[in-house]
Amino acid sequence: MTATDAVHARTFRSGVVSRRLVRRGLVPAAVLAGSLGATTFAGAAQPKAVVTTAKVTGLGTVLVAQHRALYAKANDPKGHSTCTGGCATIWPPLIVSSKTAHHLGHIAGLGTIKRSNGKLQVAIHGRALYFNAGDHSLSHANGQGFANTWFTVHTNGSLDRTTTSAPMATVPSTSQPPPSPSSSTTRPTTAPAPTSPPATSPPPTSPPTTSPPPPPTTSPPPTTTTTTSGGGGGVGF
Repeated sequence: MTATDAVHARTFRSGVVSRRLVRRGLVPAAVLAGSLGATTFAGAAQPKAVVTTAKVTGLGTVLVAQHRALYAKANDPKGHSTCTGGCATIWPPLIVSSKTAHHLGHIAGLGTIKRSNGKLQVAIHGRALYFNAGDHSLSHANGQGFANTWFTVHTNGSLDRTTTSAPMATVPSTSQPPPSPSSSTTRPTTAPAPTSPPATSPPPTSPPTTSPPPPPTTSPPPTTTTTTSGGGGGVGF
């Protein structure tokens, strides 16, 4: 028997004897648990927390994982993720196994939600957490404020809406593609000045009003006075 086997044998016999003493009421169970824990698990490393906190340049203290900032989508409903397909390529979700889900960290509210593909995504107070594909360290949070939808997260689960001057070149543009040539129309760069037709007087709609000629003025005939010569004899023959 090797020295290691001998140590294991003594440990096993010690555990059996201790359990017998507990059953007989001679040794308290708490004492036994402490003794076995110190013997069996001495030197065992504690699991590393998945989510921690850090101060990111241009921001305050926010949630981080794998040396990168974590984000939340403002319009994600509680307990659900609406970022799938191509969205999940730009904003990879923080995925954990069922075993790792028990060691997310010591921040209040940490938990998991189930995605549509059955995988477990880390969340805080039911809000799903994501990475940004353009982040490679904690020096910047390139996705901060993108589309006024994606934000880093405070330790209490609220969104950090602090603006940052971090470059956004690594995030693909979501602008609409230009219209196809078949549907485009060519418009002149300058509109021709409108020409106004010469002003013409509209034709009269009624004949012109003419004043009737004044009635002719007729003077009364002159009064003729007959003069009769008086006395004298008649005409001499």
